[in-house]
Formats: sequence, C-alpha cells, structure tokens
Amino acid sequence: MHGPNADKFFPVHQGMIWSLVSSSFAVSLFHSFELKSVRATEIFACMEHSFTLFAIYVWSPLHGCAAKPLLFEGWRMMWMKEEAILVHSWLPGPRSLKKSVHLCLQGVALASGIFGIWTKFQGEDGIVANFFSLHSWMGLTCICLFAAQWLMGFMSFWHRGEMRAVRVKVLPWHIFLGLYTYGLAVATAETGLLEKLTFLQANRNLSKRSPESMVVNSLGLSLALLSGMVIFAAVSPKSHNLQSHREVQVGYCRSFCYLNVNEQWAAGFSMFWYPGGSISSRASLLPWHVFFGIYTYALAVGTACTGILEKATFLQTNHVISRYSTEAVLLNLLGMLIVVLGGCVILAVVTSMNGKGKAYIPLEYTMQHPSV
Repeated sequence: MHGPNADKFFPVHQGMIWSLVSSSFAVSLFHSFELKSVRATEIFACMEHSFTLFAIYVWSPLHGCAAKPLLFEGWRMMWMKEEAILVHSWLPGPRSLKKSVHLCLQGVALASGIFGIWTKFQGEDGIVANFFSLHSWMGLTCICLFAAQWLMGFMSFWHRGEMRAVRVKVLPWHIFLGLYTYGLAVATAETGLLEKLTFLQANRNLSKRSPESMVVNSLGLSLALLSGMVIFAAVSPKSHNLQSHREVQVGYCRSFCYLNVNEQWAAGFSMFWYPGGSISSRASLLPWHVFFGIYTYALAVGTACTGILEKATFLQTNHVISRYSTEAVLLNLLGMLIVVLGGCVILAVVTSMNGKGKAYIPLEYTMQHPSV
C-alpha cells in the first residue's frame, strides 16, 4: 500500500478471516497425524492463555490499568468455559464425575464474568457510563444467556434429575446454547480488544504499526483460532483414527481444499455438484464441509460486529457523535441484530426436525453419523 494510507495497519476485524486458514490447516494436520483434537486444543489453549496473561500483566499500556480486574476475570471466564466444554473428552472417570466437574467449571466461569462486570460497574462514573458500546451490550447479553443456560442445566441434569425423555429433549438445546454463549463471549472479547486499541490510538497517539497494535491483533487472532479449535473438539467424533487408505486420501484432500474460503467453496462444488465424488468420499467430507461453512459464517458475523464497533468508536473519539446519540444506539442495535440473526441461522443449520417438529439433532450427532 502506498500513499497517505501507507501507515495503516490491518485492524482485528480485517484480519480475523486469516484464522480460518490457520485453523483449517491445523485441524487437517491433527487428523492426518492421528493427534487427538482435544489434546492439541489444550496445548494451544495454554499458549494462548499465557499470551493473554502477558498482555494483561506485562504489556505496558495495560500495566497498572484500572480495568485490569475486569480483564483478568474475563480471561478466567473464557478459560473455565473452554475447560468445561471439553471436560467430557479429557477427564477420565465415571460420567457422574464429569458432570460434577463440568457444572463446577461452568459455575466458576459464570461467577468470574459476573464479578468482572460488577468491578466495572463500581467505577466512579456509574453503570450508565459503562453501558454505551456494542462491546458492553454483547457482554451483558452473554452473561444473561450464560446464567440462564447454567440454571437450565443445573435444574435439568443435576438438581431434580428430570426423566430421561425430558433430558434427551433438553440436551441439544443445552449444547447449542453453551456453544453459542461461548462464541458470543469470544466475539465480546474481540470487540473489547478492538475498542481498547482504538482508544489507545486516539488518546495516546499510538501508531497503527506499533508493537502494541501487533500484540492486540495477534491476541485477537489467536483467540479466534482457539475458539474454532474448542468448538471443533466439542462437536467432532470421539475417535479420529485413520482406518483406511481411502480416509488417508480424504484427509490429505481436506488439508489442501480448506486452506481458504474460496477453495472450500470449490471443494464443495466439485465434490457435491460437479462432477461429484463417490458416496463414501462425500460422506467423509460432508461433516467437515458443514463445520467449516458454519465457522466461516461465525467469523463473518464477528468481523461485522468488530467493524461496526470500530466505526462507532472512531466517530466517538473524533467527537462526530456522542456515546449516547441516536446514531450510536442504532449502530449497537445493528450489531446485536447481526448477533441474534447469526445464532438463528446456525441453529437452523445444526438442528434437524422430524415431521412433527419435536426431535432435534445436534451437530455432534451429524458429524458422527454423516449422511448424503
């Protein structure tokens, strides 16, 4: 890039799509080399969380920041929720033990989120002054959904021990709301990172190519990548062992075809439409095609939300609009509508209803039992 815009650095919302490239390649490698996705996700999670703690406690713009308790509680909420999502895959022992640990980890994550918001609302400016951006709207919505989902799970699967028929009906919704809440928490974290970076660039004359910008963008991209790996590990079949030479060929094809969105579309077109692969190849490829399609759509939703927040924050810091103006409220409402619409679209894709509209099949079942 040349000219007066040569010093612009790609913000988080313009670079999030590259996490799809990394996650697609990483997942294919994990499958090809017979490395369990849960173990790989845990390793990457340790790296990402270490990077986050470094940014909170060592990185100079946040060192001594008044919002440090909120950042720490937000980090702990994300960490506990990720471990709770994957606890059924990595924790040995009976099912009752896994359910207990899952409930406790989710409770700690919920308490961390509530405490983080409480510390923010205890500021000198009061509640209203901290409730003006799309980031804050998404955060409060995420906490409310998280609390409702945790209470629903506690009452249905633990406290009263509902009948098996009731639990079977509730479980797919419990899984979907859990993963949707986690995705919303990731999007909230991304908008928070972008909002903080925009404030630093506007109020401290921070360069768009500075190391601080690199840290924030890298942290946002690693978080987007980690979320894809966590959701993949949660919904994928329990076993990823390669059983035949045909599956080896399909795994190699996946690692090549899913390097970017265009090639994913081309792979789907050539496999399912023209000239069309064999039934066994399509059956093996379909779950991956569905997963990466949904993940790409979720990234697009997150990209749109961060773009809206970046525009609103830029206008507010340059005093074009106020924090409580009609334009700011409309931008926040637009972002929330995109989030709600994204959840409805994904719900319509991953659920399958019978003729009576009462039976719902989660994505995990679809990935374990692919059909063409």
